Amino acid sequence: MFEKRPLPLRLFTYSIEDVIYCNQLFAKLREALVDNGYAELCDSLCSLRQPESFLPPPSPAHVPPTRLVTALVDARHVLCLEHLVAKTLSLPSIAYAVSSDDPPDISKRLARQAWLSSMGPVPKAYALEVNQKMKRQIRLRDTLLYSAAVPSCATALRSLSVAFVASPLSATHRLVAVDLLRSPLSTVADEAFLPSLQYLRQNAEMADERSPSIEDVYPPLSPTGPIAPAYHVSLSLRPDGGRVAVGVHLVLATPHISLPLSEVNVVLGPVVKNNRGALILLDDTHVYTLQGNSAEAPLTFPSHQVEVHKVLSVGA
Repeated sequence: MFEKRPLPLRLFTYSIEDVIYCNQLFAKLREALVDNGYAELCDSLCSLRQPESFLPPPSPAHVPPTRLVTALVDARHVLCLEHLVAKTLSLPSIAYAVSSDDPPDISKRLARQAWLSSMGPVPKAYALEVNQKMKRQIRLRDTLLYSAAVPSCATALRSLSVAFVASPLSATHRLVAVDLLRSPLSTVADEAFLPSLQYLRQNAEMADERSPSIEDVYPPLSPTGPIAPAYHVSLSLRPDGGRVAVGVHLVLATPHISLPLSEVNVVLGPVVKNNRGALILLDDTHVYTLQGNSAEAPLTFPSHQVEVHKVLSVGA
């Protein structure tokens, strides 16, 4: 439609406006990416459409990555290497050099080697995550990112810091757990690792948006007051084949945390080996319960086993 010369007025106008407004839109979007700390990640993702990244390995235009990076993460944290002098953040990495003669799992082997060479021997408690659960996430320019999840980076930091003493990097770095949702990555991250850290932060933000707290699902009706110690309860509901799947998460709150009170009672009672927490949602006339597939099935509350040192009952 654009082959005719001279261009019809309507196509000429379309082309002019496309150039004018697209350039202005690019400037606005670029400014928003910089303000939100995602400019480098956007550039890296756009590079995936270039021939050297997009075309498969048999193509002569294909250029393989040159570095493999590994990360150990929880819901919102990542374990990083912090330079003792520059205070910049990096991740365990290794040069990525493979050939067609290498075994199919060469990338996973290199991911394990990257961790061992940077972090030292793997403690037994985290051997499964490092040796078997490292999964490829994405290619970002010349970097291949692998990651594995642990329940808590803060807990892992203690034992991994002991093992890190055996790493040659311990002379110039220390191991830290970085809050992906609060840390100013654009100013503290090593430039070579910034897109990888931004990608992990994006995943943490998306997971955080999908996990509403009980205050989001059932707004508190009572004034906020300190409860110490207490349990912070998160509830998630999703459709599942005509039924509602319920997720209940109980977290022990430290004494300095103030939790809002609402019409939610957390009841803890002893079981064979530990304790069980039940979530009860109610109003003036109704209470939320679960029931099996038949009308004769007993009514129950959403509950989950928890390990605690003291049995508490917290309510409005």
